[in-house]
Amino acid sequence: MPIRSEEWMGLNGFVWFVGIVEDRHDPLRIGRIRVRCFGWHTTDKNDLPTDSLPWAQVLMPANSASTSGVGSSPTGLAEGSWVVGFFMDGRRAQTPMILGSFHGVAGDGADSNSGFSDPYGVYPLVKNTPDTSMLSIGGDAYLEHPNTKDRISSRLEDMPEAAIRKTTSVSYDDTEEVYETPTWSQPELQGLTTPPLYPYNHVRTTESGHVFEVDDTEGARRIHEYHASGTNREITDDGTRVTRVVGDDYEIVIRDKKVVVYGSCSITVIGDARVRVDGDMVQEVFGDYHLHVKGDMNTKIEGNRNTEVIGSEITQINVNDAKTVGAIRTRNVGSNVVENFADTVQRTIGSNITEIIGGDKLVATSGKTTQLAAKAIEIGSGTNMKLGATSSMTVESPGPTTVKGSRIDLNP
Repeated sequence: MPIRSEEWMGLNGFVWFVGIVEDRHDPLRIGRIRVRCFGWHTTDKNDLPTDSLPWAQVLMPANSASTSGVGSSPTGLAEGSWVVGFFMDGRRAQTPMILGSFHGVAGDGADSNSGFSDPYGVYPLVKNTPDTSMLSIGGDAYLEHPNTKDRISSRLEDMPEAAIRKTTSVSYDDTEEVYETPTWSQPELQGLTTPPLYPYNHVRTTESGHVFEVDDTEGARRIHEYHASGTNREITDDGTRVTRVVGDDYEIVIRDKKVVVYGSCSITVIGDARVRVDGDMVQEVFGDYHLHVKGDMNTKIEGNRNTEVIGSEITQINVNDAKTVGAIRTRNVGSNVVENFADTVQRTIGSNITEIIGGDKLVATSGKTTQLAAKAIEIGSGTNMKLGATSSMTVESPGPTTVKGSRIDLNP
């Protein structure tokens, strides 16, 4: 049946209303709500049940397209919200349109059996208090908000950093302050010293406890995002950003990633840490490099290892040192070689050994020297050879002994 022109909005006078939301579970899921309007609907639910109220469309702001899933969802209102609107069909009052909601001071609570109340008895959450968020009210109210209390109680203090350890056996010790374990603490909540001032903290809070703050308080400007689980991120007035993740944290970068830190960087991992690089890995340190491993250190290189030390190398091994070379071992020393052994030295060579000495060779022992060979022993000299002893010398052989020379002098 066509609507007569005198019954349509704009031609019959503007009819507006104030009401309370009693139902937001729109079967079409397009953001409609049922509103009980003051002066138009009775309080008695027996005469007018909630499900008999007409569905009201919610007006969206101009920065929301409200079409094809583009824009903001029309799902911000809750049972118990106070709203203002108008009837598109005038006095027939069957096609309500909601212009918006407004704050007030909560009364004694909801009566779910009566109209003009949240039928589920949830809202208002607190009786006789402003509907404005405690975070937006600021001051002491800000400090009493559960969100703020959680952030204060979960603040980290005195977290240890990596420390430089002494290597007394191979280098000189520095001052004791160098070897102290440094610590760091999470910045104190800015609101403790400069809490938000009303009306400069713009807050959006969801029913489950998610919070979004944009604080324009002079000297305490902040952007804060808080998840109901406790995960939060805040940017304070000086540009400092603090992020706390109470669950797992995943970051996926499909392409390249560049990170620049102009100051110091400290990472503390309470548990295990793994780094995998499927390509090449390059590390460049312009200062000193300190590595401290309290447990075992295992290194496996499937290719070659090349190390160049421009200065000196000093290594202290306090227990055993074992090295196995599967093929050739080459050692080139540009100057002297000094080896000191406090106990027995045992060398096993599976094949031949050749020593080529460009200068003199001196072997001195404080005890006895014994050389045994399963086959012949040949000792030769390119010039003269002298065998001597400060005491007696014995040459024995169970078989024939031959001494050959162009001239043999015995006791000359």
